[in-house]
Amino acid sequence: MNKFIWHIYAYVYDAVLLKLIPYRMMIDEVCQALDSVNGNYYLDAGCGTGNYLKPFFDSGKSNNIRITAIDCSQSMITRAKGKIKGNGKQVDFYKLDLNNKLPFEDETFEGIICVNVLYSIQDPEEMIGEFYRVLKKQGKLVLITPLDQPKILPIIREHIDELINKYPKKWRVIFLSQLVKSIIPMILFIPINLYITANNDFWFLTEEQIKSLLTSSNYCVQDSSLIYGRQNIFILARK
Repeated sequence: MNKFIWHIYAYVYDAVLLKLIPYRMMIDEVCQALDSVNGNYYLDAGCGTGNYLKPFFDSGKSNNIRITAIDCSQSMITRAKGKIKGNGKQVDFYKLDLNNKLPFEDETFEGIICVNVLYSIQDPEEMIGEFYRVLKKQGKLVLITPLDQPKILPIIREHIDELINKYPKKWRVIFLSQLVKSIIPMILFIPINLYITANNDFWFLTEEQIKSLLTSSNYCVQDSSLIYGRQNIFILARK
């Protein structure tokens, strides 16, 4: 069932989330935290539709960056590949299940991104341990995961606030246009999210629980906050 969910999600994910300013702000925050450097090798663990890949190549620092992007859904990977055309030689895609051991040698990556994946993993502690194994010394892990029972209204309110700040005279028109264009994908998007939050197969850990998992795996937690309408936990940790 879950594989089917991710397959459908791939076709509605961007149509909804990329219109949300808080979501785009989250992408920016992840990229700033990782602070990409030429010559570095990064892992996008659970790359989804590739929204955290494209900024690497838009930043102007991508000449020698290498990225391995992995996801359990071929539909997600296919959409992600379409976003990095022209930079394909710098990205390797693999269909992999993060519930299994990673097929990478110890201390391979300078940085790892893992956004909205932890809740779907059978054993979060084992995955975090695998990330530690494949990170180089002083390597960074950027981890984001939803709160238990996240709510959409705070995200919408933050989106509207940002629209008002940027477009004080025409924010209503912009918001209405976005709403109309999102109606059809939302018909699938909302039930999928309700299924995820109600399913006992998914983990929704507290900020303190995640910090405890990280410190028990020998990470040093450098930053922790609530982002995305205060509905997602953002953690930056270093090996």
